[in-house]
Amino acid sequence: MRRGLDIVRMVAERLCYRARTYAIFRDDPNGQRGALDAAIQSYDAARPPPADVASLFRRHAGRWGALVMLGRLRRAGAILLVQTDGAELVAYGWLQPWHCVRREFGFLSHEGVCLGPYWTNPAWRGRGVYGRMLGHSLAMCRERFGETPLYIWARSENVASVRGIERAGFAPVGTFRVVTALAGLVRYHVRCASTAGA
Repeated sequence: MRRGLDIVRMVAERLCYRARTYAIFRDDPNGQRGALDAAIQSYDAARPPPADVASLFRRHAGRWGALVMLGRLRRAGAILLVQTDGAELVAYGWLQPWHCVRREFGFLSHEGVCLGPYWTNPAWRGRGVYGRMLGHSLAMCRERFGETPLYIWARSENVASVRGIERAGFAPVGTFRVVTALAGLVRYHVRCASTAGA
């Protein structure tokens, strides 16, 4: 029952009204280039995640989140990054084409790649997993997308994520309150007084 209510709430939020405050960053073209990490697997429409990996992802992202994101993988060109340890999901992250996030972040640029969302298993936090995911993401984006602008966000209250993004060499764009309503037909953003990393 609870899961059903969560799904209804999320659908209603997406369709009716959603307001979030994000710390937004952009890659620094002169900054770190990242490095591919052999422990991180990538999946896309041409090479979808195997059933066991998809099942792990669903368990941690939730049925609705997995449905949305795996749909973006199949139809919109999103790339899923996964690190596992045996049957345990260590972390996952997404590289999303700009059209997937245009409703919320289109005010930043006409083109780009959105890094995220990312998730790290609580049992693995503090071990450098997030930093390695970001480094792998940077290297993969440069390999696949050249010099296309890269953007990444974190909820402004998620201090650990903001610190990890800054350590990976991303430059703060600012902190924005982003509002979407009526399935994205109405949208606006307001720059907050303080910027991320300030």
